[in-house]
Amino acid sequence: MKTLISKCCSIFLAAVLSVSVLAGCQKGKSGVTEVSIGAWPTESQKELLEQQNQYKAQFEEQNQDIKIIPDTYKFDVKTFMVKAGANQLPNLYNTYFTEVKKNIAHGFAADITDELKEMGWYDAISPEIRKYVEDENGHVFGVPFDAYAQGLCINKSIFKEAGLVNSDGSVMIPQTLDEVAEFAKTIKEKTGKAGFVISTTNNGGGWQFMNIAWDFGVEFMKEGEKGKYIATFDTQECADALQYVSDLCWKYNALPDNKVIDVNEGRRIFGTGQAGMIFYNPSGNDLVQKYGMNKDDLLYASMPSGPKGRFAQMGGNLYMFSANSTKEQIKAGLKWLEFRGSGPFATDEILEKSRNTCKIAVEKGEIVMGRDTFPIWNDEESNKKKNDIRNEYCNVDMKNYEDYYEFKATLKPEEPVCAQQLYAILDKCIQEVLTNKNADCKALVKQANEEFQKNHLDKE
Repeated sequence: MKTLISKCCSIFLAAVLSVSVLAGCQKGKSGVTEVSIGAWPTESQKELLEQQNQYKAQFEEQNQDIKIIPDTYKFDVKTFMVKAGANQLPNLYNTYFTEVKKNIAHGFAADITDELKEMGWYDAISPEIRKYVEDENGHVFGVPFDAYAQGLCINKSIFKEAGLVNSDGSVMIPQTLDEVAEFAKTIKEKTGKAGFVISTTNNGGGWQFMNIAWDFGVEFMKEGEKGKYIATFDTQECADALQYVSDLCWKYNALPDNKVIDVNEGRRIFGTGQAGMIFYNPSGNDLVQKYGMNKDDLLYASMPSGPKGRFAQMGGNLYMFSANSTKEQIKAGLKWLEFRGSGPFATDEILEKSRNTCKIAVEKGEIVMGRDTFPIWNDEESNKKKNDIRNEYCNVDMKNYEDYYEFKATLKPEEPVCAQQLYAILDKCIQEVLTNKNADCKALVKQANEEFQKNHLDKE
């Protein structure tokens, strides 16, 4: 995502001319289909690796015409275009919703529509989710496995310490961006801790900023002639949104002292009790597992509203198949996903795995909620069976998630093209306003808009 697409054409051409030997595993003489599976655990992930290898052995025992080839490559914005251009992707690889259009346009993904239909998966994908993994002709290029919408995550203990409680003892939930700023100021004054933490680097700042900008009425791009996109955020609305971020620092004194914060560092700050609020979705196991946060201190609320609306960024993750994958490899990969519980239908075997997963999660002290955030599949019977198991092992008070699940905000997908490049550019704007009290927001936005158009949209 940070790698400029302009560099990829030459890389891709060189790869074609060199005819990479890593063109994907083919069907062997024995009639066994070899399929490489990406994001395989590394040696440093001993427990995960042992478990995955056990699943591999079980799967191959049940499917003796398929051989799984582990590949530790996991999607990385800095390396993907090089790997793809050199024809070195595993047959099955993971990526983000934001990358689908680019991967299709550059020929880095296989059309799996026919295989999905043969397995009965095509119609089982929720139509609201399927639009993220298909092209304009309705051809599907990926299997989604996770979808989310951003929300406002609150540390209840810090709110209580700051006196932000209702008469019944429950914590107050900010409903607007202005209230977020005021609450954050109160937290800093009363507790000495940051009221709010926002990322500023490694694309995290731009990613989180989108929610604020949309609330101010910003439109970042529009589609022009011949499918080309035009940057449209050189506006007063975007300058005002950036000024809001600046005010969190200089007017409200509500942010952490450290101004170089990526997503993981932001979560560490919040998870270790050093901040009262953060933008996050209800998959906060890292807060509990990595940083020791009490799961009962977590409260998830709807994204706050701004001058022009109330929006929550929706995104997700999916599996795609490399373009050189054969039909047999695609079907083998789908069977593997089904075996691992990422398919639409809740067989007895899958339900038993779900039960075991929930049981292990509870034993480890991880969060198990009583529902999926966004069901990927529209098979109601299967979804109910899976949620029944979740409810059986649910170990949090779901009242702490009520405000989030009311979905007061309008769900909005990430930008259609060059989203990660846009985030990187916006990172620089955020870093500037947080380190320079007198930064000119209008000038920063104008420069960012021009850079995005010239260096990215014009080269799409």
